[in-house]
Amino acid sequence: MKFVQMIEFTSEHADEMVELDKKWSERAGDDARATHSMLVRDRDRKDHYYAIVEFPSYEDAMVNNDLPATQEFAAEFRKLSSGDPHFVNTDVLDEQTNPHHA
Repeated sequence: MKFVQMIEFTSEHADEMVELDKKWSERAGDDARATHSMLVRDRDRKDHYYAIVEFPSYEDAMVNNDLPATQEFAAEFRKLSSGDPHFVNTDVLDEQTNPHHA
């Protein structure tokens, strides 16, 4: 079952967060288990963001979490964030795509 983790956080360093995400992807390389990720900004709350990361399974997410690149990412992420992030861990029950706009 697919697993999606959403990380809600605040930061005054959006550009650095984007660069940090790219850096993680390069460092993790073929060891990365995430299949899709997005970093999105809340339009209604300044400096409020969500990282949405999809994995093939919860087990893959746990392997990904233990990667050295992920541990380095987490340390840098904490430095760029204001306060503690909020994690939401979900199992995907249904997924739809619009064939007219895919």
